[in-house]
Amino acid sequence: MPRACRVFIVASHPLFAQGVESLLDGQSGLAVVGMGAAELDVVDTIRRLRPDVVVLDADSDAQNALLPVLLRENLGVKLVGLTLENNRIDVYYQHQIIGTDVRDLVEAVRAPLTWRGGLGGLRILAVVQGEYGRRKVRNIRETGPEEWAVEVWPVPTALPPTIEDPAEYLPSSLPRADLILYLAEAPGGVQLLPEIARMTGAEGVIVAVDNHLSLPPGLLNQVHAWLSDIGVTAVFPKPLCSLTRKTYNVGPKISTYFDGPIAEFVHYFGRPMFRIQVDPDESVVREVKVLRDALCGCARYVAENLVGVPVKEAEQKSSILHHHYPCLASMSMDPDYRDGLMNVSGNIVRQEVRGQLEPFLREKQATDEITPAQKPTGLTAGPPAAPASRQ
Repeated sequence: MPRACRVFIVASHPLFAQGVESLLDGQSGLAVVGMGAAELDVVDTIRRLRPDVVVLDADSDAQNALLPVLLRENLGVKLVGLTLENNRIDVYYQHQIIGTDVRDLVEAVRAPLTWRGGLGGLRILAVVQGEYGRRKVRNIRETGPEEWAVEVWPVPTALPPTIEDPAEYLPSSLPRADLILYLAEAPGGVQLLPEIARMTGAEGVIVAVDNHLSLPPGLLNQVHAWLSDIGVTAVFPKPLCSLTRKTYNVGPKISTYFDGPIAEFVHYFGRPMFRIQVDPDESVVREVKVLRDALCGCARYVAENLVGVPVKEAEQKSSILHHHYPCLASMSMDPDYRDGLMNVSGNIVRQEVRGQLEPFLREKQATDEITPAQKPTGLTAGPPAAPASRQ
């Protein structure tokens, strides 16, 4: 039996909260799990109780100040604003309706959350656990295509080693999605992915593996098989920044895949790609354009800080910059690579920079061997390929 939709009520006045509770009390499939004042500490209460829906007083000044905080915190809940004076119901990111009776409120609470998008872009559900996952979501929202719709569901932090009934840990509904981006830091939540895919209708799943302890090989193979059985393509890039439009992982562990939503995502985020321009007179990096960023934003950080660096030092500098950037990849020895995943990730960046600079270095070596009058002038750039034409 599906569990009840869990509702939390936020109100500046106790009478409002009591009134909403009385409206919802006894409604089939709904359960009020708590009430709180419209103050900032209510966010911690919501995070602890993990409701599916938060109903709040849309007319309160305190509520208007709290709403942006609730939206920014990515609590994975649906927010329903209720104005009793004129019976207006706002489902944030969706629509506004004029309610005539309690049935309208009940319907607004029960209805699955749909996307704030609507422009035909990629719909992503990010399953996160911890600050690293939230940082990656912020990078997608800040630098990804505007037409993408990115929503968040925070996976519970405490899960048993074996999950018998996923419904015990999942919300009553999840928004529709084309792609699930799994960014959790503990292994248990990955067992929920088949049911999450079923609930959202997702066709693709990306599971970030930044520490081999977070996803043991046996569990990875099991989840991969479960998702394959329901027709969902899943990739498990280790590290996440090894993901291209056709492959993931590196060296002998490289794997291939075929999937539309994942490939669309990797057009913008995955294995870093640069286009580097060099000042041939000064032999320094003049410009670095990011063709594809790492999901954490590391490629943009490296690009910004490579400008002005001598060409002969740029490859080594890119590796140092990568290690200075906050990275989720583990430094512990990975049994597949016999190296820390942070080093594997740093080598990916370093190889990309080297590949971009090699044409200039070869040309410079050749021109150093001829007379000054014969030397070419102008900028020399790396390969001018666009993201769609490379991996």
